[in-house]
Amino acid sequence: MKGPVFIVGCPRSGTSFLYHLMLSAGGFAEFRTQMNVYDVLEPIYGDLRVLANRRRMMKDWLQSKAFAVSGLVHIIRDPRDVALSLDKRGWTRPLPWDKQNSLPAAGVYWKWIVSKARADGKLLGDAYNEVRYETLVNNPHQSLKELGKFLDHDLDYDRIQQVSIGSVKNPLTSFSEDLQSGTFMPIGRWKEKFPAEKLALFEALIGDYMGELGYPPSKAGTVSKLRATGTRLTYGAFYEFKQWAKINTPMSRWMLNYSDILIDK
Repeated sequence: MKGPVFIVGCPRSGTSFLYHLMLSAGGFAEFRTQMNVYDVLEPIYGDLRVLANRRRMMKDWLQSKAFAVSGLVHIIRDPRDVALSLDKRGWTRPLPWDKQNSLPAAGVYWKWIVSKARADGKLLGDAYNEVRYETLVNNPHQSLKELGKFLDHDLDYDRIQQVSIGSVKNPLTSFSEDLQSGTFMPIGRWKEKFPAEKLALFEALIGDYMGELGYPPSKAGTVSKLRATGTRLTYGAFYEFKQWAKINTPMSRWMLNYSDILIDK
């Protein structure tokens, strides 16, 4: 398979880890950071359903430092661990009047962004592949072997360990204290660190979708259907509106400095 490889996923799902694994395998162009395509490029060029806008964006993007080098790889992680990591870094950004529910809000965000990526990915047919973070960590040999078949590229884990670029050697964790204490475990951290009352609402909001993707809810407690529905609809509309505003209004341009440095950050 020829052409660029794009790694996508909800923030804190292991995109950097997977990218560094692939770089460590060799044979890929190196760009050792992340490209915030939808946050940065899409608002600049407007509605990407318009062919002219897409052409302008791709022309500029291909000429930027952000363009690396056989398909779209979507990495998915347990949303409970994703939410904890997002919250630890202050990236959940709940509604101003709902800051106490930053973790449940992150759950709705995870479902929103993952479901969109999966729906768009299916349009690519055989050029789309999903990787589970948990399988990648627990069984890297097999997971990378399967991914290597998709990419038509040798992802030899023994070689990867020898090279160990970036987070392959030094995990980009939000929980540095776990690394220091020797208790670092990126899978299932939610079982100890996720507050029970927040977990109940979290799973009431997205439990069905979690189960569909192989992450069975823990059934931590009960939440009224009215509360769960209201929260789900509110945040779903909020995320859709934010994306619409970025694309169709100057709002994001007033809030961010779209410099060449930011585009290639």
